[in-house]
Amino acid sequence: MKRINFTTVALLVYLLVIGFISWPGKNPQITFHEYWVIILITLGLIVLLRFVQIKRYKLREKRRKEEENASKK
Repeated sequence: MKRINFTTVALLVYLLVIGFISWPGKNPQITFHEYWVIILITLGLIVLLRFVQIKRYKLREKRRKEEENASKK
């Protein structure tokens, strides 16, 4: 789980940095609507990735326990 948390935090920091760099007040080529759509889509993808990582981790742990039980018999 530590690896999943590290990945999530790293991606959130990346999102903050990119959000700061591309702030529409400093970059007149981007409108506020486009800015927030991009930020929210990216945030949604980070959350989706976290759920997928957690699901894969739980599945891996379940398989590991099944293999341990099978080897004990």
